[in-house]
Amino acid sequence: MQAVIHHMGGQVDVLDAPMQTRANIAGGAKYEFLTSGLVKKVTLASNYIRAMDLSPQKLLPVTKGYALHQTITLENKWVTLGGGWFHGDNFFAPLGDNLFQSISQFDNSLVREKRDMVTFKFLFEKTIMRGVYLGIRYETYYDLQRKWNDFVYGLNITVNGNVFKGIIKSR
Repeated sequence: MQAVIHHMGGQVDVLDAPMQTRANIAGGAKYEFLTSGLVKKVTLASNYIRAMDLSPQKLLPVTKGYALHQTITLENKWVTLGGGWFHGDNFFAPLGDNLFQSISQFDNSLVREKRDMVTFKFLFEKTIMRGVYLGIRYETYYDLQRKWNDFVYGLNITVNGNVFKGIIKSR
């Protein structure tokens, strides 16, 4: 179970903008199992997410919606592969990814009631040296209604405190 409630405005607010309170409440199940061979772990997950506008003055064109998100993930020491299906019906998320929402975050009058997307994720992580990690990612999102593909890719280097072990000696 998860819940995110986003509130903006109220008694101490000097702006003339109306108070907003929006929430997402989610429940789901996740099953992980370890395997031998090339794939070390498989994860199956399914989530139901409820979207609600709890604001006294409704500014969105819809006040409630929902989403379903099912995923499968395969992992080994360096690589994670994931696939999923997302279905949204009047779904909105105050702090969520804009790509999955039925209502545009930039113009509330732009609404796509139903959203169906197939997702794919590739992640690679390798230890370069103690405390330093190289990561490469590629994610793609295919919108079934629009017949449109969006993607994101990235390269990151993560450094944590372990890189300094043995360099700094206590007195």
